[in-house]
Amino acid sequence: MTTVGYGDHYPVTAAGRLVAFGLMIGGIALLDTVTATLASWLVETVAAEKEQAEDLQIMVRRLEDKIDRLAAESQRGLARVDRARIPLAFLSSARDGEGSRCQARCSARD
Repeated sequence: MTTVGYGDHYPVTAAGRLVAFGLMIGGIALLDTVTATLASWLVETVAAEKEQAEDLQIMVRRLEDKIDRLAAESQRGLARVDRARIPLAFLSSARDGEGSRCQARCSARD
């Protein structure tokens, strides 16, 4: 990249050496530009993937929170249903004769 040849031919004059120097610096600059562009592209790609992964993690956390809230609401709803079934069980025992005494006491209070 920075050599002029195998050493058997080299610039002897000041103008020739100046041209050779310019070509060597130009070659190095071109290689550096290509390398920097490739590195920049890689860094941007990794950063974009990292940002996308963070967005997905945030979305997963939000979904987990929603699931937890829905599960808690579901449990509260089941508890309400269980409490709602208690009077039905009481009424079914009233048919067996056990609840008749309680119904008489409850109606006497009213």
